[in-house]
Amino acid sequence: MKTLTRYVLPALTVVFAVGALALGAQDQPSYSLFAWVVAGTCACGLAIVHSARLGVFLTALGCVGSLGYLLSRKWVEHTEPSLCTIGGKIDCDLVNSSAFSEAFGMPIALIGVAFYVGLAVAALGGPKSLPRFHQVNALFALLSLGYSVFLTLASISLGAICVMCVSVYVGNALLLIAGLKGLKETEQKLLDDLGGIFTSRSFLVITAVFAVFLLMGRSAWVVRGDSIAHVGRSDPPGTEALVKLYAQPHGEVAIDGTEPILGDPEAPYLVVEYADFACPHCGQAARDLKQVVEEYPQIQVRFKVFPLSGACNPMIEGTEGAERCLGAVAAECAGRQGKFWGMTDNMFRNMGYLSLDALRFMAEEEGLDIAEWEGCIHDPTAAAAVGQDIQAGLRAGVQGTPALFLRGAHGSDFVLITYTPADMLKVVRAHQAGTSLPQPRPAPLF
Repeated sequence: MKTLTRYVLPALTVVFAVGALALGAQDQPSYSLFAWVVAGTCACGLAIVHSARLGVFLTALGCVGSLGYLLSRKWVEHTEPSLCTIGGKIDCDLVNSSAFSEAFGMPIALIGVAFYVGLAVAALGGPKSLPRFHQVNALFALLSLGYSVFLTLASISLGAICVMCVSVYVGNALLLIAGLKGLKETEQKLLDDLGGIFTSRSFLVITAVFAVFLLMGRSAWVVRGDSIAHVGRSDPPGTEALVKLYAQPHGEVAIDGTEPILGDPEAPYLVVEYADFACPHCGQAARDLKQVVEEYPQIQVRFKVFPLSGACNPMIEGTEGAERCLGAVAAECAGRQGKFWGMTDNMFRNMGYLSLDALRFMAEEEGLDIAEWEGCIHDPTAAAAVGQDIQAGLRAGVQGTPALFLRGAHGSDFVLITYTPADMLKVVRAHQAGTSLPQPRPAPLF
């Protein structure tokens, strides 16, 4: 252990810090970020060895940094992937846009930032002013680790790894180690006088700072509103920025009148959305588009399913993910009872749970006639309706979800929105303002 603390941790800190600088110089920002995260983790471990309170302070600040970065990605609309998204299963954006990234109407990252700021402030106190700090920290760390396990399982269900999230999970483990070390040094026990924890100065300082920061952040989040509302109040971007937001579709985009419609069917701007109910980005897009329609009655949305499973989609190889196809059929059957939007909202909130039993439970929550709904699930016409949407998506050249096509900004022609609903709204706003929109560029091939 002495060798580890005396030589290994300092060496690792230096090696990864130097590596981070070198990768940054080689224009590898993502890998540089990962190296900085590892270097910071090693530095926090080294600090804990020398001083439990110092270790808690630095580790809490590290968690604030990681969560602050994730929060910034949710706070401001971005058109480029985050530094911790490099493709494959390393995808912070996917996790950070999923239903698991929010609680109580605000980002979990915001809640975490407020808590770790409170913990860092309390770590600055001394043993006389905050004598039960190590006990409170250790108990909070245990709760945080439990929640980290839940979020890890959620991430696994999404099929993605969020490096910044993992750094926070490791930080929680380090905080527990620091707490136990501090308890040993002060000859205290983890479960001593639990009833008095809630009136201890350490607990009160942490929760008071947490409450202040959370209320400030919550207020700013509400004032800011969703990124869609923010875009709606801003000036349209210039031509150079606009041309990046849309492209020429790969194929012919068409509607047949069977699509569920959100908004006024006569609205001049028509958005056709192709989505998959197991796609986190689709869940975020669905929430954004709902707000778009609420705030801009000139826009209507027509929904088409495009399950990313070879069980029903010929574009996909293999038959894995058959539950995606089942989810599409379940939505179709809910739509036949006039409950499409409520059912799909429920499905996006409970992403990853698309078994028949889970879908039946959601259908019951939405007040569907279950006997009729179950009969529809096995009705070949429901699967055929899903198949028609898939074929329409293939003809339109859909290559992934969500896929958004906009009509109204270029006459009767559809354009493929390159990024998000917020970018679609920027195009609409520019068109409404009389901006001369450039001709759409060829859509990129994925």
